[in-house]
Amino acid sequence: MSAEEKKESTWGMQIDIRLLMLGAWKLLKRFWWAFGILAVTLSVLIAVLWNQLYTPEYKSYCSFTVKVVNDSTTGQINTLYGFYYDKDLAEQLDKTFTHILTSDLLNDEIKEQLGDGVAKGRVEAECIEGSNLFVLSTYGNSPEEARKLLDAVMYVYADAARFVVGELQVDIVEQPVTGTQPDNQPSLLISVAL
Repeated sequence: MSAEEKKESTWGMQIDIRLLMLGAWKLLKRFWWAFGILAVTLSVLIAVLWNQLYTPEYKSYCSFTVKVVNDSTTGQINTLYGFYYDKDLAEQLDKTFTHILTSDLLNDEIKEQLGDGVAKGRVEAECIEGSNLFVLSTYGNSPEEARKLLDAVMYVYADAARFVVGELQVDIVEQPVTGTQPDNQPSLLISVAL
């Protein structure tokens, strides 16, 4: 086969994108109603599936400060260097909090405190940067479950943290707040858009 014959045979095999797009446009113009019905049907199916798979998650939270008890015999708190030392401690606690939350000791204590042998939900903590202030949040499938878990974690946290960072004094700054609405409430608009 000569070079000219090869060129002619490959020329006939090339796809013309312009003609392909023109054919797709004609097809869309002719059957626009079918594509519309298909789009609406898929949107409704996705929205229904989204709502079927949705599990409400309620949030309960409180804020507290952490202070170090320096003298184990008197239980006195060192106030002279308290803020700066507590700030460093809070930063250390922020780094070790994940370890403390996932420790078997804390989980066993929480289960014992809850009394049912199961700690349902999840726990998160955030250290406010540059301070010894923490925000502790718990999430559960009901407001009562989230609050019960928060109370249990607050009750046992200082004891569990003591093994990591030493003797602590935890002072509640903001009393526990429990949401009455799900924290992850779905949006119909977002589910239809998805």
